[in-house]
Amino acid sequence: MRDYLLAIPRAGRDSIARVARDRGALAAIILLLLPWWSLVFIRKNPDWLEALGGVALIIFMYWWMSRSGSAPAPQVKHPHLELLLTFAMIALWVEYRAIMCGKLLPIIPADFNCFNN
Repeated sequence: MRDYLLAIPRAGRDSIARVARDRGALAAIILLLLPWWSLVFIRKNPDWLEALGGVALIIFMYWWMSRSGSAPAPQVKHPHLELLLTFAMIALWVEYRAIMCGKLLPIIPADFNCFNN
């Protein structure tokens, strides 16, 4: 039990070192945290910290469960199709946000503010 407890901080340091060497992981972390960091300057109300804490908890739990080693990377059978579907999903999300923020649907309430909701 003692060895297990001593291995936890060591595994944490090793994980941080691996992430620091992985440019893709660093880019993903930065892109994930940029919108949250902008809330520091945009909102005066710190209620959003609860949601950020939930995201951090999910990341911590994922790390905790994956400390035994990573699974082999899945083989992508159709990389061009996957890329096309990824861009299609991004385009759909952008269109959805534009429709919601532009209040182009009749079901959107008149007092709906895209940046506050």
